[in-house]
Amino acid sequence: MSFHAGTHPIRLLFVSHSSEWGGAENYLYRLVAGLDRAKFAPIVVLPKPGILQEKIESLGVPTRYAELRWWVGTAGNDDSQYIDFVSGLKRRVQLLSELIQNENIELVFTNTAVILEGALAAYVCGKQHVWHVLELLESNPSLFPYLDLKSVFTLMNLLADKIVVNSESALSQLLPFVPSGKAQKVYFGLEPIDETQIVRDRQRVLGLDPSVPILLPLWSEKNAQVFALSSPARTGMSPIYLEGRFGKRELRIPFIF
Repeated sequence: MSFHAGTHPIRLLFVSHSSEWGGAENYLYRLVAGLDRAKFAPIVVLPKPGILQEKIESLGVPTRYAELRWWVGTAGNDDSQYIDFVSGLKRRVQLLSELIQNENIELVFTNTAVILEGALAAYVCGKQHVWHVLELLESNPSLFPYLDLKSVFTLMNLLADKIVVNSESALSQLLPFVPSGKAQKVYFGLEPIDETQIVRDRQRVLGLDPSVPILLPLWSEKNAQVFALSSPARTGMSPIYLEGRFGKRELRIPFIF
């Protein structure tokens, strides 16, 4: 995948599945923030107003709204989510295709595997498409693709010029269906963390005392993967635990040093 050098910045369209603020949204923000604006002119498509829109626009990057529907079901949803996705898909892709044409977009970047509209619109318009896959669709109990996994990954291979993942696990699920040269693992950095916000969040979500140290410097409340080290007393022989939550499961694992 390559571009011819020209006199104008390459026009990019980033399609986000969410307007909130989680791991995938953080990645998208950091990616857009790091672009050389002399070489790239980004536009970010969002499903609605939200924190991500505010952060993107603070960079001086324009945003647009587009109706997007997940092609992956989530736990607790019935068939209405699938019907909602299918019923308006053609119209949603058409509107996004018009945006691509009107904005003279040269490359479309779909952020996460749960939305399909950006990939289809890029295909319709004959534009190059990069798909950023974070999800472990074969093992995440909260995500239910509407198609079987072989069909999902085969379709992703068809609709992407390049697939970028951020872990070995995400890569391994693709390789039976995607050529190794097309899928590439890229780790990404994060901005410094607001420790004050971490204290507030761990109190609100886990009910932990502010003095309890955090084991991991970054966690995603959306994915409900939260862990912290806790000790009832900071001195003596008091036990130390790994406390946290994974989905609806509460974890409390003792450590012995």
